[in-house]
This record gives sequence, structure tokens and C-alpha cells, in this order.
Amino acid sequence: MGWFGQLIGTDKVINNVVDKDNGLLAQAGNWIGGFSYTAEEKAEADAATREWGLRQLEALAPFKVMQRIMVTIIMVEWAILFNVLVIAICLDATNVVNNLLLFAQSNFAWIPVAGAVGLYLMGGVIPGRGKGS
Repeated sequence: MGWFGQLIGTDKVINNVVDKDNGLLAQAGNWIGGFSYTAEEKAEADAATREWGLRQLEALAPFKVMQRIMVTIIMVEWAILFNVLVIAICLDATNVVNNLLLFAQSNFAWIPVAGAVGLYLMGGVIPGRGKGS
């Protein structure tokens, strides 16, 4: 190899790079080939994702019950407020009607109701929009 062989290395160094079984080029090719995503791998990943999702649903089941209880309490309070307002209007109690309307239009009534309705009724809409369902 002469002086050029000494410059780039010995036969052993060259074989370490270009050997078809264990060379650096073969290892790099295997590494790059590992980037392909076969149908089997995709199916396994999808199954694992579904399994994870089912476990999450099971874990969150108690919170869904609590969410339903909270929404029921908030909506019952809103229904009571609405019925009292209707009764006050029927009885022509102007002062009571004005106070109830001020309360009904305040943040004390709208923020809990909007939050409860938004979380309960719209909870599954946003994630499902991207999947065409």
C-alpha cells in the first residue's frame, strides 16, 4: 500500500469499514433499513395504542361518575333558578325578577354552567374531529 496505505490505514482498518457482514457500511445500512415501518409493525403499534386507550378508559371511569354528578348538581341549580324566575315573573315580583336576572346573567351562574356543559357534552367532539367521525 505504500505511503497512501499508511495515510488511510491498514488493510484491517479498510476491512472494518467495507466488510460486507460486519463493516461500518453494513452496520449503517442495517441501521437505515431499520427506519422502514412494515405493516406488521404498524398493526402491533395500533394494537398497543388501543390497549393503552382501553386501560385509560378503565382508569378514568370513577372520574366520569364524578363528572356526571357535578353536571347534575349544576344543571339542577340552573333549573331551580329558571323555575323561580318564571314563578317570580308570573307573580309580577319585579324586584325579585330583576335580582334573579342579574344573578342569572352574572359569572356566578354562567361560568359553572358553561364549563359543565362544555366538558360534559363537548368532551369527545374535539378528539373525534380529525378522524372523520
